[in-house]
Amino acid sequence: MLAAFLDSLSHRLLQPIPEAMEDWRNACLQLSRTLTLRTGTTEISGVAETLDDSGHLHLRLPDGTVRKFASGETDFPS
Repeated sequence: MLAAFLDSLSHRLLQPIPEAMEDWRNACLQLSRTLTLRTGTTEISGVAETLDDSGHLHLRLPDGTVRKFASGETDFPS
């Protein structure tokens, strides 16, 4: 099991970033869902649209604007 993990990790570390980010987008359960992002004491709600190749979350706010976030905390959708 450890050997399989290390082999997978080695593959991921050599994977080009755009390809790795596409895999991450495909696995992200929060995309296309309404969520609340917490950054410090601020909470911002919107629809998670995408993760860009830098890993930033694009959140569409109720007024239609899109903001990018590099960090924050969310809950997993139920």
